[in-house]
Amino acid sequence: MNLKRCLMWLCCLTALPVQAVELMKWERIPLSVPLHVGQERMGDVGKAVRIGYPATLEGKVRLQSAGGKVFLLANTTFPATRIQLRDTSSGELILLDIQATQSTSPLEAMQISYA
Repeated sequence: MNLKRCLMWLCCLTALPVQAVELMKWERIPLSVPLHVGQERMGDVGKAVRIGYPATLEGKVRLQSAGGKVFLLANTTFPATRIQLRDTSSGELILLDIQATQSTSPLEAMQISYA
């Protein structure tokens, strides 16, 4: 009986959900970042950045940056639009092409690595 209980607990522990991370490599080519309306997507940039965006996105998406991470939340659908992340210490730019669609499927967090 004890062996069965141990195996049941082991199965329960190994079946816990795991959050995946989408790895993106910045090679000086804009990165495509899909968004779903109403779902916040987090991206680990690894550096403090400022976010630059065109006026056409005003009111359509919330863009925030804190502690080397960016947080993107689309309020409505919009076509692919380029935004830029500027490293606050070096001035280096990372370009993202973000696009928002309606979907209920969850999106993974992103991690941006450098070439």
